[in-house]
Amino acid sequence: MPGQHDATLPDSALRILHVRCPADVDPQVYRLLLGLVAEVTPVVQALPPSALVADVSGSLRYFGRDPSALARMIRTRALARYGLDVKIGVASTWALAAMASNETGPGGIRTVGAARAETEAFLYPRPVAELYGIGPAQARTLTTFGVHSVGILAALPEPTVQRILGGRTGRLIHEPPGASTAGPSSPPTSPTARAPGAASPSTPSTPPPSAPPCSPSPSSSATGSATATRPPGPSPSP
Repeated sequence: MPGQHDATLPDSALRILHVRCPADVDPQVYRLLLGLVAEVTPVVQALPPSALVADVSGSLRYFGRDPSALARMIRTRALARYGLDVKIGVASTWALAAMASNETGPGGIRTVGAARAETEAFLYPRPVAELYGIGPAQARTLTTFGVHSVGILAALPEPTVQRILGGRTGRLIHEPPGASTAGPSSPPTSPTARAPGAASPSTPSTPPPSAPPCSPSPSSSATGSATATRPPGPSPSP
């Protein structure tokens, strides 16, 4: 079936959607959007006032669609129901997805492949200031040493990064592939999203994921807990 998720594909680790509303979104419409996304996946984390992150790994087989197709479905429903033009980033980690949702282009959706080459192609040209964990002062320090991009930073030996940024910070920013250095292990704590009328889950399910390393790897681990429950008997729609 077209769009069917295939665990053998290089992008099989793609599971995170970062949904970004207009900055001036009405709070009531934002709450309705949370419910809409909760119809698609049971793992939805609100990031008020205008964003949310969702893990769709448990919904791929149910809907018979890949993450990018689910993102298109959510965007179409948000436009049809509420006239809300959301931007959605699709990636293997929430921090990558958040970066992607900030520059989606005319289609409103941007997917960052989980293959190492695709992740590096997206991350490495970006200014170091955009890397999670790099503050303004650290970014200025790095640029003073000629480290302007994430790619240059990733190529530096760890001792060099430690000398520039300090021991502990240098280690955190320059961990080996597979470690979480570009963001926290889960999105910032915020109110949970739950579909209208849905019961509170009794046990946690697949949690939000970790963020990408400075030298990205094809996959990352997940942490957190389920925050929403799919309402009874939803049926897939085009």
